[in-house]
Amino acid sequence: MRTHKPRAIIPWVPGTNCHLETQRALELAGARPEVLPLKLCLLGRRRLDEADLIIWPGGFGHGDHFGTGRVQAIDLRLRLSDQLSRVLERRIPMLGICNGFQVLTAAGLIGAGPAREPTVALDFNQSANFEHWYNVTVYLHEPKVRCIWTKGLEGVPIVIPTAHGEGRPVGDLDRLHITGTYGTEEGTKEYPASPNGSHIAAACDATGLIMGIMPHPDRRVDKLRGGDDGLAIFRNGVDAVR
Repeated sequence: MRTHKPRAIIPWVPGTNCHLETQRALELAGARPEVLPLKLCLLGRRRLDEADLIIWPGGFGHGDHFGTGRVQAIDLRLRLSDQLSRVLERRIPMLGICNGFQVLTAAGLIGAGPAREPTVALDFNQSANFEHWYNVTVYLHEPKVRCIWTKGLEGVPIVIPTAHGEGRPVGDLDRLHITGTYGTEEGTKEYPASPNGSHIAAACDATGLIMGIMPHPDRRVDKLRGGDDGLAIFRNGVDAVR
């Protein structure tokens, strides 16, 4: 019987609004989650590399005033570069959900070039609207890099909510290891099966440890939230670090 509960950090900044859903998902998956104000890391009082897992939650970090995920990404790359280096050295898995996916791409952690320069961005939805759908079908994939977050879920469809205005991957998409597609296993760009005009719903980095997903698995983890389709992703992450 597994008794160890990995420690999961959920970085929080003003504008983050999905931290409690993420906390609940991690608790159900068997982790010990903590919502950690990122300011404490910036002040040197806490460190991101204290965690076994890091989950960047959804929301509107810093109001998205300087671009979605940009402020957190700048903090990661510049002000927290030592902590980020230690996170990568320790191979601490990270998951970015919605705004968290935007953070990871802007920081050059997903879809990056050789020096981790960002080569992929999450642009405005093709509709130019904020798309909020209660049910979106996403097919999960295990890419060749063996992503820990989708391990054993090849071809599995999950129905989860989506809520974003900027979720369409653009740029050097060949650098993305696709772990989720909208509508079908092959994916479709057709609206409304795809809320943003791309077939890509989720992608990971070359290590398979860092994944971003635009729809919200955190909002579909128990009966109170319409089912537990999203819980398998969190369980995979927790099981990987037990």
